[in-house]
Amino acid sequence: MRWSMAWKSLSASGVITGILLGVLGDGIIVRATAGALAGGAVLGALLLPGIRRLSILKGSPLEATFVSSDGEVRNVWLLGKTRYQAQGKHYPDERVLLKWAETYRHGITQASDKNGRILGYLSVWPVTESCFEAIRSGALLEDDITDEHIALAQDRPHSFWYIADIFRGERVRGIHGSVLEYVINFLVASFFANHSKTGALPNDGSIEMIAFAATSQGKNLLKAFGFGLAQGSTKATGSLPVYYLCLSTKGRNSALQAALNNMIKLRRKVSILD
Repeated sequence: MRWSMAWKSLSASGVITGILLGVLGDGIIVRATAGALAGGAVLGALLLPGIRRLSILKGSPLEATFVSSDGEVRNVWLLGKTRYQAQGKHYPDERVLLKWAETYRHGITQASDKNGRILGYLSVWPVTESCFEAIRSGALLEDDITDEHIALAQDRPHSFWYIADIFRGERVRGIHGSVLEYVINFLVASFFANHSKTGALPNDGSIEMIAFAATSQGKNLLKAFGFGLAQGSTKATGSLPVYYLCLSTKGRNSALQAALNNMIKLRRKVSILD
């Protein structure tokens, strides 16, 4: 799969002014702290690993959960395929995503409101170092990534991550840009906070991330997040452009706080979710 922002309603200015100031400046959030938020909205306690519902940002109208069952994974795959095919883009086979999810059950995070309406998905997977380097060099195409390339949960912490997809839910047409921007911040913050808490991410040290850019929109979003074109990634014939980012511990911590601050700023504009 690949990184291609499917929130067409999310304005470029919203991304730049809302997320780029913090989250996009240093990359993607990968570590959570218990820092207090204004108005009593604090990062909630996280439950033990293995529990499907892992975190709630208290004071937020949204809840983050992992997509774990085969039926849910199929629904996510179908939604992604529909979105990409509408743009005339190829999308990997359903069996690929199901195999990934069998190997690592925490690869897909969804954001939903109090009524159970799913507003968005984020798909990020730990991969082996050899897989990561093969993608970065252009030797491994996206269709060649199998479950054997996905790192096992018991081998955590993981330093190498493949970002597959981020897209809005099926029934959120008409929701204005501020809400979609809020959902992005929430998804990213919740996903990486959960993975840090469960030990999937190292407490210290760098995290390396990689993604394919399937569309010009996805490419622009990756660049906004601080990703750069991976050296040598254009050598493989027929390969999508590969983008790479290395995050330091300091960068991850500052990015988290910036995302939380951005959620506070947007909170009054997302009353539609209450």
